[in-house]
Amino acid sequence: MTERTLSTILIWHDSAGNECEAGAKVVYAIHKGSPQTMVDPACPDMVEIISISPTGIDGDIPDHFLEDDELLEECYQDYLYDKILAAEYRAEQRAEMLREDKGY
Repeated sequence: MTERTLSTILIWHDSAGNECEAGAKVVYAIHKGSPQTMVDPACPDMVEIISISPTGIDGDIPDHFLEDDELLEECYQDYLYDKILAAEYRAEQRAEMLREDKGY
């Protein structure tokens, strides 16, 4: 399990019904899933939000965001985006090495 960080904006309503908005630093972890076997069904990757800290404001962010489906999805999309960038970087490095080997 590797902890990752996402910066985002969260919006909610306080107990008086006022709309609140705050920047937040979300620390989350990805638990890798597993493929289906003959005995066990497939298990997808899972996101766990570890902590949420407000940025730029004093106060707290409501605890319900720790299990908010939209925020969990945003964290997962952040993870996938980084995974794609890493794959593209590796492909570029490999292509560069091949060009150097061929003397281009």
